[in-house]
Amino acid sequence: ATTENGGASLQGHEEYFSLPSTAGNKLYYETRIKTSDVDQMDILVGLTETFATNPENALLSSNVIGFVKVDGTAIVKGTTESGDTQTLVEFADTTKSTMENDTYVTLGLVATKGTTTDKVQFYINRNLVGTSTTNIPTANMKVMAMSVSGDASGTKVTTIDYIMAAQNRNVSYS
Repeated sequence: ATTENGGASLQGHEEYFSLPSTAGNKLYYETRIKTSDVDQMDILVGLTETFATNPENALLSSNVIGFVKVDGTAIVKGTTESGDTQTLVEFADTTKSTMENDTYVTLGLVATKGTTTDKVQFYINRNLVGTSTTNIPTANMKVMAMSVSGDASGTKVTTIDYIMAAQNRNVSYS
C-alpha cells in the first residue's frame, strides 16, 4: 500500500493446527516470500489464532508461532507467544536473517512436543538458525501471513509463493 500502516493479511479458514499432545510429535510450517522494501515493512508469517480483519491485528494475537520482521530493519526474527507473553528469537547469523529487496526467502519452523520442554526450531532457506523453548503455545491456530507498509512513500508489495503446514495427528500404523 502507499499508505503508512496499510496492508493485507490472509489466514486459514479454521484453527486446526496446534502443538501435538504426544511427546516427540511435530508441527511443521513453511512459506516462501519476498517483499519490495524490506526495511519499510512489518511482516508476520506463521501460525496464529483468528484475528480481526485489519492486517495489523495479527500482531495482537495472544498465541503465535512464526517469523516477524518490523519496520525499520531488514532482519527477521523468530517468535513464540503464549497467552500474550512473547519470546523473540534473534538469529546469530544475520547473513541468513537479513532479508533483501525482491529476493525470495524460505521461512520454516518445526514445533516439537517434548517430554518436559516443548521447542520450536526456526529455519531460513532450510538452514537451522535458532530455537525457542519458552512461551510455546498449545492453542489451536491457523496458517497466516500479514504485511503492512512502514511509510507512505511508494507502493510496497509482499509476494507469497506458497504456504504449507502439517502436523502429526497421533495416528498409529501397523
